[in-house]
Amino acid sequence: EVFGGLAVLRVGLDCDQPTLVARERGRHARWGGLAAASMSVHDGWTYDVRFDTTQLSASAIARQVTERLWAM
Repeated sequence: EVFGGLAVLRVGLDCDQPTLVARERGRHARWGGLAAASMSVHDGWTYDVRFDTTQLSASAIARQVTERLWAM
């Protein structure tokens, strides 16, 4: 309802738990355990496109999202 009348592209970003935990360890501003505890936080959500961030770089994802937005 909030986005009524607007073109919206719902993008989901995924990665496996070991990668997420390793990324969490690399950020000093975060406390441990948040990554593992949040693995299912988006269960049941619907996305127009999903990307596995363990397989794709941020620039590759941005390029694909931009292409989809231009196609809307």
